[in-house]
Amino acid sequence: MVSSNQAPSVTPRRPDGDDSVDDRARADVRRVLDAAQDGMGIVREGRWLMVNPALARQLGAGSPDALAGVEVLPGVHAADRDVADLRLRSVRASHGLSPGVLRFVRLDGSSVALEVSLTSVEGIEGLGAVLLVTRDLTERRRLFSRLVAADRGAALGTLAASIAHGINTPLAQVYGNASYARELSRRLMRDLDATWERGDSATLRTELRNLSESIGQLHEGVTAVANITRSLGLFTQREAEDGVIEPGRVLDAAVDLTENIIRHRARLTCEVAVMPAIRGSEAAIGHLLLSALLASAQAIPEGDAKHHEVHVRAAPDAGGVRIEITDTGAPRAAPGDSDASDPLAALDRGATPSAFALALCRALAVEVGGSFDVTPLDRGTRVTIHLVAAEAGRGEAHHDASRGAVAGEPVRGRVLVIDDDPVLLSLMCKILSIDHDVDGNAEPHDALARIERGERYDVILCDLMMPTMSGVDLHTRIARFAPHVARRMMFLTAGAFTEKARSFLASGDVTWFEKPIEPDRLREIVSERVAAAR
Repeated sequence: MVSSNQAPSVTPRRPDGDDSVDDRARADVRRVLDAAQDGMGIVREGRWLMVNPALARQLGAGSPDALAGVEVLPGVHAADRDVADLRLRSVRASHGLSPGVLRFVRLDGSSVALEVSLTSVEGIEGLGAVLLVTRDLTERRRLFSRLVAADRGAALGTLAASIAHGINTPLAQVYGNASYARELSRRLMRDLDATWERGDSATLRTELRNLSESIGQLHEGVTAVANITRSLGLFTQREAEDGVIEPGRVLDAAVDLTENIIRHRARLTCEVAVMPAIRGSEAAIGHLLLSALLASAQAIPEGDAKHHEVHVRAAPDAGGVRIEITDTGAPRAAPGDSDASDPLAALDRGATPSAFALALCRALAVEVGGSFDVTPLDRGTRVTIHLVAAEAGRGEAHHDASRGAVAGEPVRGRVLVIDDDPVLLSLMCKILSIDHDVDGNAEPHDALARIERGERYDVILCDLMMPTMSGVDLHTRIARFAPHVARRMMFLTAGAFTEKARSFLASGDVTWFEKPIEPDRLREIVSERVAAAR
């Protein structure tokens, strides 16, 4: 909250004692400030000397007089206070600073983000005076959020045909091999006795080999479809939840979605090193990478793929991750171009689609605490994205739990699987029963009754979204009487589409995985957790 510690006097007197000149000048300044639509205020010696009505409204004050003489820095959000102090102290030496965003705490305790420009005005109110011009970014951020959502939908719409092609090709592989495997297994079952009695082991081995190959191709096709649907899930999240994530995983998803459309215009090559975890929103960073890849593809004309290339390079960099996307298409705007600074301003100016795409990418990068730079080349353009590494020790990405598979034979444990889909429930029970003793429940209330009766499980694998009781509610109820059991729960989800579920996953207190999950990976994860529980 803004401090109300008042200074005894903040108005200087002229050395010659003629206050009438000061009064007239002050009245002129007041009229200029009051007429401004933007917030304006004059600061001297760290206190508000004059504030116009627009700034008073931005800070939640009833009138400009309520802020006169009040210290400025205590009213700045604690996280931005050092930056504000530095800018106020630096403005006299520079005579003016470019706009920057500072968060202020309003009188009612709420926070407001203001774009603040500062300039020295020593001639108005004496030595050390600074003029602040502020613009409330609340509405602008709301418009930006809508713009981002619209652009994400437009990007996925642009990719729709490509995604459909990417799904239909492996889907044809799935259908073909599933049909062949079904007919072959039926023939094997029908002719098994006769083949065995004839001692025709060569025919039997050939048929089994064909069946094994068909099942392997079936698995490849299903995996390809699963990768696409998983990537789509990443970019269709309604809200951006921050967390610790692996940039390589998000980059892979963006490449998977854009690969087909790029390959019709250019060769796609990737050079991706092992990178540190970063902190941010998977949806926001994914949108940034998706937009950057699409912009590179769209800069290249169709029909000449063998003479063009899109090269993706990702590697650790000082303090984070550096991702470069280089294309051989038409050169695009340099970083200094005015259209490449603000997507809303770019729209207002009627910017080209290329300039708008670059402006949006830069804004998305800034939103996640990174940077986005554009370098025109003799042939093409290179964009460089820098993302900041997560702080050491601040959690792990939710999908990291699959690492460190149990060596040797897994410890056999007891596992409870809860999923309202009977087909998935049966499948997971079959897969996990290879290594463990497994119970399955399609009804979460029945599973809760098991726990209440005292049945012990090393791991509880639970679907997140179920109609009669969600995984969130089940976890809450178990935690009330058996918190140690609740800590053994892991969750699978095909999409958290309620606010409650999204907040639960974003809390960082639970382990969760996206459906579909590789069977071998599922076995490794569960076996690791069983061993830890023993």
